[in-house]
Amino acid sequence: MIEEYYDESVLNGVPAPTMTQCQARGNGIWVEVDGKGECLSYWSAGLTEATPCAVFFIHGDRLWDGKVVGYSDNRSSIQRESAARAAASIGMPLVKIARPGLYGSSGSHSASRQMRELQLVAAAAREIIKRYNIRRYGFAGQSGGGSVVAYLIPQFPDAECFAFTAACLSLQKASGYDYGAHGIYDPIAHISEVEPRSHRRLFIIGDERDKWAPFSNLVEFYEAAQQGGHDVTLVRCEALRNHVLDATGQDTVAWVLQGISSSEIARRILARGINN
Repeated sequence: MIEEYYDESVLNGVPAPTMTQCQARGNGIWVEVDGKGECLSYWSAGLTEATPCAVFFIHGDRLWDGKVVGYSDNRSSIQRESAARAAASIGMPLVKIARPGLYGSSGSHSASRQMRELQLVAAAAREIIKRYNIRRYGFAGQSGGGSVVAYLIPQFPDAECFAFTAACLSLQKASGYDYGAHGIYDPIAHISEVEPRSHRRLFIIGDERDKWAPFSNLVEFYEAAQQGGHDVTLVRCEALRNHVLDATGQDTVAWVLQGISSSEIARRILARGINN
């Protein structure tokens, strides 16, 4: 297992190892899209050969206007400890999938939100669900990871919850990235194509003072999901630095899997305050 990940790899990409080298890491998932393989890293705690339920977490971006940001947690030891703490906090297994080009995952982070990234993450999640026989699950996506999680909604029709925290869900009015680039996935443009499911709940959670993921964009996605007949809840809350809500999203998915009502979940989010 690679121990430390450097800023240069965020900017320049991470070359793919062989499938054998990937599998030897212990936390590597070999996945292929369009005939080209990549090795995605994941960190987990609490998984067994037959896992009753689990929370998947997709982290945010680490590039902003061409500069590396928020990458001080760039060590395997930090990721392992973080997964263990999160699983203990939510009271059930947790899986964090590292997006391409980050935390040892091969690929290019500069191509985030393009179809290859989305398909790779989806393929990795499917393999983990199969490997650990995860019967019930949901996804939490923070910031740029929320765009990835939005893509996963129709890909995982059995998932019971999709929680979006400070998420990039409507990109037309966002700033900081070239959202006009070819192949960029804009969640607001696709939510109308997603069929509602009676067992599935969506939670959209954000801080109205957030300058990275404008709350107005969350409202736009919420209204579109509501119009499409989805069971969706919008929660205004206070975030760390007005943006960081990782733990809140993880809690939300766990509460859904525990059968807690949406109104009670919204109350708990507000009652707990900053929890990240």
